[in-house]
Amino acid sequence: MNGTGARATKGTLRSLLAAVLALLCIAPSASADLTSLIAQGKVRQYTRFALMDQALGIEAVRTIIPAGWQGGGDVSWPMQSIGSPAFYTLQAASPDRTVAMFFISEMNYEEPLYVTFVGPSNVPELTRHIPGDQLYREGDYTEHGNPMLRLMTPEEYSAYVLRSLDPSIEAVSVVSAERDPEARKALAQMASTREAQLNQTFSATPGAFVRDTTIDLAVLELTLTRQRGNLRAIAVTMIDSGTSGTDSSAFKTASILWSAKFTALYVAAPDAFEANRDVFSVFLQNTITNAQWSRALSQTGKEMGQVLVDIATRGAQQNIRNVQERAKAWSQRINERYESSLSQDSNHRILEGWTDVLLYRDNWEGPDGGVLKVDHDYDRVYEKDGDIYATRGVELDPQEYKALKKLPGVLPPGK
Repeated sequence: MNGTGARATKGTLRSLLAAVLALLCIAPSASADLTSLIAQGKVRQYTRFALMDQALGIEAVRTIIPAGWQGGGDVSWPMQSIGSPAFYTLQAASPDRTVAMFFISEMNYEEPLYVTFVGPSNVPELTRHIPGDQLYREGDYTEHGNPMLRLMTPEEYSAYVLRSLDPSIEAVSVVSAERDPEARKALAQMASTREAQLNQTFSATPGAFVRDTTIDLAVLELTLTRQRGNLRAIAVTMIDSGTSGTDSSAFKTASILWSAKFTALYVAAPDAFEANRDVFSVFLQNTITNAQWSRALSQTGKEMGQVLVDIATRGAQQNIRNVQERAKAWSQRINERYESSLSQDSNHRILEGWTDVLLYRDNWEGPDGGVLKVDHDYDRVYEKDGDIYATRGVELDPQEYKALKKLPGVLPPGK
C-alpha cells in the first residue's frame, strides 16, 4: 500500500474505532455569516432523519445526516429468522448522488454441520451420519427457523451485501482491513462470557452445548468494480457466530448459528470519497433503533419460536414458510401494543454500550434528551428548528441558536 493509502486507512480507523486522547482547543470568535462559515468548514449543519415502520406505524430507527442530504430506507417484515423477523435498511445520499451511506440492521443465519442418528450398539447399521454438505440448501430454512447461509467473515459479508444492493458490481476488492486491538479484547471477553452463560442455561438439557463463540468487528476499505464507473467504499461489519448442538447417546447434531449484527456502508465516487468520509462516522454513531420497535421484533420472534416448538412437540411436518405467514399476521397486531416515542428512554444504541469506549466521540445532549455524538474536531453544538450545527472555533448567536450541553465522554480502557 502506498503512503497515501496507509494514511487514509489509519485515518478511517481513528475516525471509527480508536480513542481520542485530547480534544482540539480552538478559541471562539465572534458570530459570522452562517453560509460563509459552512463554506469555510467551520460549521457543519446536520438534520435529524427518522425511518418509520409503515406496517406498525412507529419509528424504527433514526440518525443525523448533513443538511441537504436525502434520507431514506425501508423496513421489511419478511420473517427472515426467529432472531430477526424484521430488519431495516437506513440510507442517506448526497445531493449530487456521488456519496451514499447505508446501515442494515441485524440478520441471522445458520450453517448446518452434521446430523448423526446413533443406532443401538448391537445394530450398528442403523447409525446414520449426514454431513453438512448434504443438509445445506442455501436460502432454505432450518428447523430452528433460520435461513441457511455459510458463515462469512466481515470481508465476505460486506461484499455479499454490496452486491445485493447493486447487482451491477462485478468485483469487490479489499484494500485494507483493520481490527482494533482494544475492540478485539472487548469482543473476545463478551463472546466468552455469553458462551459460559448459554452453557449454564443449557446444563439442564442433556447433551446440549455451545462452543467456539466469536465476535468479529472489522473496518474495511474497498474498491468496487462496475462497467459504469468504479467506486470506493468503507464497510464496518460485525459478525457474531457460535456452534451449537446436541451430543447424546442417540442423537448428535451441530450447526453454526451466526448473525451480521449490523453492516454500515459508505460508498462514493473516487473524487468524492475523501471529502465526505467524516460524515460516515457521524451517521454511524448516531444511528439509534427505537426500543419499542425492538420489543415488537423480539415479541414476534418469541411467538415464531413457540410455534416451532409446538410443531416439534406434535411431530408435525409444517414448512417454515407457513410459520412465516402466521408470524406476519402477528406483526400486524403489534401496533396495538406499541406506540412511537422520541424520548431518550424509548431508544437505545444499536451497537450497545461498549461502543462508547470503542467509538469514542464527544457526547452532546440532543434536543429531545437523547445523546448526539459529534466528531471531536467540533467544539460547540447548537440546535435550531430541528437542525444540528456543529462549530469549529466559532460561536453562534445564543438568541437564535440553542447551545446544547456537552456530556461526559468515555475514554478507552487504560487511557
